[in-house]
Amino acid sequence: MNVTDDPVKKSPPKKKTIKKPTKEQLSRIKIDENTETMKRIGKWFGRKETSLWNIKEATALSELGEIDPEDLALLEAFYTADLAGDDFRRRALGTLLNNWSVDLDRARDWNAKKERKPVFA
Repeated sequence: MNVTDDPVKKSPPKKKTIKKPTKEQLSRIKIDENTETMKRIGKWFGRKETSLWNIKEATALSELGEIDPEDLALLEAFYTADLAGDDFRRRALGTLLNNWSVDLDRARDWNAKKERKPVFA
């Protein structure tokens, strides 16, 4: 009797399923290298250039698409400014990335008010 003639049917090999990482796991897994934009934004939150972003943050940044250099400069000025009184800026990098357009509007309002301040002689 030949091996291929075996009357016992074997089940097909099981496919290996790859589990998708949870959101919590994504916030712990670091990327290999930060881009210049990541380093620049990270500084606003007191991060060292060598502090790698996690996958969740990197994904949020990539979902923003191409960032206008003027918008980036405006947000940088807003986040690095010494604000007197109520400071309503985001405290977490991920929160900023998830609310980018809202914070960009806030930065535009802040900039417009800053430019309108009367100068007393």
